[in-house]
Amino acid sequence: MTIEQALKEKNKIGAKLLKHWGKLKSDNSIIEGSNRSYDPLILLKEIDEMSQNLIELKTKIHIASSTIRSKI
Repeated sequence: MTIEQALKEKNKIGAKLLKHWGKLKSDNSIIEGSNRSYDPLILLKEIDEMSQNLIELKTKIHIASSTIRSKI
């Protein structure tokens, strides 16, 4: 994976995280007895996994770009 591809993937993960957090925020309260369109526990698990992937990816980008960072 090139740095360019990693940066694009980072942006995709970030966008998915924002979408999931937005879903949790907007659909958090429901009328008693109604069903949610999602399972909050599963969504939180997905958010956690994506966050861990994002951290790993950003760390790899940081390490890979260390040689050229001073030139940017």
